[in-house]
Amino acid sequence: MSQPITQRKVFYLAGFDPRPSQFYYDLFVREFTQWSTTNDKKTALSDLNTDDADEHTFRVNNATDKVDTEFSFLNWNHVVSPYWNIATLSLVYYFLRYYLSTLKHSNWSHISSLGKNSIQAYILPLIFIVAGTLGSCLLLNILFDFLLGDHNYLLLKIACSIGVLGLVTYVLMKKIKPLWILRAMAFNYRVFPDEDGPLMQHLDTLAQKVYLELTNHAEQYDEVLLMSHSFGTILAPIIMNKVNALNNYNPLPTNFTLVTLAQQSPNITCYNKAIPFQRHYQELSAKSPAFDWLDISSPADGICFYACNPFAPICDEGRIALHYKSPRFHAMYSKESYAHIKKNRFLLHFKYLYAHEMNSPTNYFQLVTGNQSIKRLCND
Repeated sequence: MSQPITQRKVFYLAGFDPRPSQFYYDLFVREFTQWSTTNDKKTALSDLNTDDADEHTFRVNNATDKVDTEFSFLNWNHVVSPYWNIATLSLVYYFLRYYLSTLKHSNWSHISSLGKNSIQAYILPLIFIVAGTLGSCLLLNILFDFLLGDHNYLLLKIACSIGVLGLVTYVLMKKIKPLWILRAMAFNYRVFPDEDGPLMQHLDTLAQKVYLELTNHAEQYDEVLLMSHSFGTILAPIIMNKVNALNNYNPLPTNFTLVTLAQQSPNITCYNKAIPFQRHYQELSAKSPAFDWLDISSPADGICFYACNPFAPICDEGRIALHYKSPRFHAMYSKESYAHIKKNRFLLHFKYLYAHEMNSPTNYFQLVTGNQSIKRLCND
């Protein structure tokens, strides 16, 4: 049985999001306070230190479990922001280009083998755009033919079609937030084939920070975690490959674990034009020393890939030990609460970072502030 954790270091890499670390810190404070109250924990948090532009840090004390955690946000929101603010017409253009490129250059046989939930994020926005456009135009034409008879008011039909389409689109956007997905796809189209762009350059900076901590300070902690969520799960393995290169592929500290929440790596391993990204995965597979990689993804989350090998189909995992767990959201909430959450796909995708009505070994705050080693989950 492993010894209780008393000192922990956590690096956190957010998903595709222009919001700064202050947003995630405020979310952490709110949800951690709720988790502490629900589980009768005496806890305290420091303020967020923003002196380093690339790494914002705060400390968490769980006095009940006698655990101190140093938590660092690895910032990359400044890389996201220019793509988030893309004009609507450009957004649609890049979205369509990425969709066409995805249809042509993706390994669909492997994607389809991952199950229907795993391909929802690929097809849902396109379904709504096509169905919304065609459906609005068809209904309006039927309505005009009924009201105007044989008169052909083409311009009026076009103007009204655009108006109704805009209204339908607005309602759908508010309901399922596909603009978030469209922006991510526009980002994918521009970034995935880019070998030397701002993102890859910034990942060098973040890898340097993780490397220095692992080589100079890892012995100060009982556990060191590199955690990522959503799109961050695509970038974390690339950071690890860069860390290994800086470390000359020497063994990593045994107290290190890579943790991914809402896995999205198949978005690049199955997309044949993401060659620069795939090279890092292939190099990680071929050269990396052994370490544990724990993936926590929900089968109910249609924006992630549940229990799938993040290296497939381009290579195997090499010496990396892959472990898969479900957050079991359905068991962490009442039936009524879970039914409400499932209706909001955006909210469900972020529930990995929330307190739940019931505690569990895979709860975010249990992982980063509890006294049980994450290795226990890997070994269960």
